[in-house]
Amino acid sequence: MTADQPALEVAALTGALTDPSARFRVRQLIAPLAPLGVSVTDLPSTAGRYPPPGRWRRPVWLAEAGLDAARRALRSRSFDAVILQRELVSTLPTFEWATGTPRILDVDDAIHLRQRLRSADRIARGAAAIFCGNEHLAEYFDRFASTVVVPTVVDTARYAPPDDRAGSSGEAPIIGWIGTSSNLPELERIAAPLERVLSTRPDVRLHVVSNRPDAWSLAAHPSVVEIPWSADSEIDLIRSFDVGLMPLADTPWTRGKCGFKLITYLACGRAAVASPVGVNRTILDSDQQLLPDSDERWVEAILNLIDDPDRRRDVGRRGRNRIVSEYSVEAVAPRIASTIRSVTN
Repeated sequence: MTADQPALEVAALTGALTDPSARFRVRQLIAPLAPLGVSVTDLPSTAGRYPPPGRWRRPVWLAEAGLDAARRALRSRSFDAVILQRELVSTLPTFEWATGTPRILDVDDAIHLRQRLRSADRIARGAAAIFCGNEHLAEYFDRFASTVVVPTVVDTARYAPPDDRAGSSGEAPIIGWIGTSSNLPELERIAAPLERVLSTRPDVRLHVVSNRPDAWSLAAHPSVVEIPWSADSEIDLIRSFDVGLMPLADTPWTRGKCGFKLITYLACGRAAVASPVGVNRTILDSDQQLLPDSDERWVEAILNLIDDPDRRRDVGRRGRNRIVSEYSVEAVAPRIASTIRSVTN
């Protein structure tokens, strides 16, 4: 920002306070954007963007969510620009049309595949710009407005290798997975190769960090450690891994994923193995040994890293450098600020 550029006031209409997308694509960027002349006010949903599990509760929730969406939309009209994190109510068009302008749509999932009444397309058509979490999403949304690829990033000052652990604790090797219970079916996809790894190497431990770590087939395995997720312990738990895992099915939906698990593992200097799907290839620099495409190759990739501490350290070091340069708060904040300023001129 130069002396003749006024600070911009931007409203971000986000999901609930616990929503990961809001945490990492908006809230952690508020402080870095301020020195760049962009003041972001987070307007989170009080009702939550997603419906509750019980169907009988959904009509009441929908009424509350609709009122909340209207309230936030009207409040956003006093700002210089508005960031909409997908629909105000998941998959449905509601009061997006009533928000302030110019609007910037922020997309980090293939929301166009699950929209109702063309909700995502409608927002995109009315957007001055669209932040897309990867190139795959940009290819779809580029038909509606100017797109800018803004990956999901981390604060690399917080997500960083521990000072006292260069790559192995010298104790039982730990392979780990972290995610919400809704993503446990992805971990289930490699249950067979994981069982083979644990049978081959009984000293290895598999840490599963989730809000429901018991909701998959290997939860009772003696080498599996179930750990409840919490924001306070997340970074230390990732640092405890020797090898992080990110299995994914190859579908139109998963190709829109932004590789966030990989980014957190590598930012903490941990080696990682991931399915060769979407942006995972880019993050791991197309290292085929880390991108297994069969059960046999999953077993081989994990065991090779467990048995080779030097290789683990090298993967973690190179990954950390890549995250700092391309997937950090410092890397994307200027891009975001520049785009916001361009649409308000």
